[in-house]
Amino acid sequence: MTYKIEGIEGIGTQFGQQLMSVGVNTAADLLEKCSTPEKLRQVELASGISAKQLSTWMRQADLMRVSGIGTEFGQLLERSGVESVKELATRTPENITQLLARVNEEKHLTRAVPALKTVEGWIDRAKVMAAADAATPAASKPLGTPAPAATDKTSHVATPPSDKTSHMATPPAKSVPTESLEPAVSQTYRTAPDTSRAPMSGNREKIEATERVPAMSH
Repeated sequence: MTYKIEGIEGIGTQFGQQLMSVGVNTAADLLEKCSTPEKLRQVELASGISAKQLSTWMRQADLMRVSGIGTEFGQLLERSGVESVKELATRTPENITQLLARVNEEKHLTRAVPALKTVEGWIDRAKVMAAADAATPAASKPLGTPAPAATDKTSHVATPPSDKTSHMATPPAKSVPTESLEPAVSQTYRTAPDTSRAPMSGNREKIEATERVPAMSH
C-alpha cells in the first residue's frame, strides 16, 4: 500500500508541503530519496527539516511496508525501539505485544494496542520481507531500511594497532616453592667436606721432628 507523505504520523500538512516541494510525495519517496547519508543530507538542506527528524519518519515508513501496521502502529513501533522491518523480524511476539502496551500507556500514541495474534502476523510477514530484501541485489533492492544519518563518519573507521606485540600476553615466570629448595641446600651442607678442619698430619710430623733434633755444638 502506498501512503501519502503527510499520512505518516508526525508529518502533517506543513512538513508535508516542505517535503513535497523537494519531490517527496509518498512514504516510498522518502525511503528512496533518503536512502544514503548523502541523499539524506540533500533532502535536509533542500527541505529545511533536520536529518534526525527525517530519519525518524523513515523508520516509520519502513515499518509501514508490512501489511497491517499502518501509520499509527508504525509510530508506536518506532517509539518502542523497533526501527525496521529487519529488526521486527527478529523479535518475539509476546515481548513486542507487552512492550507496545507499556509504551502506549506512557505516551498515548494509539487508541488501542495490537493483540498478540496481530503482532504474530506482523512478524511473520516481516520475516518474509527481510529474507526477500537480503536476497535482492543492492542495485535493485526494494525500498527498505533507511540509511543512518551521517553524524560521525570517523566512528566507523577501524584504527590499526600501532604495535602488534603489545597485544601478546607474556607468560608468567614459574615460581619454585621455597620448601622444594630447603632439602637440597641442607643436603649440600651435610655432604660437602669441611676442608677448613682437615688435619695436616704430614706438616705437623715434620714440625715435631724438627723440634726434636738436638742443636749441633760448634
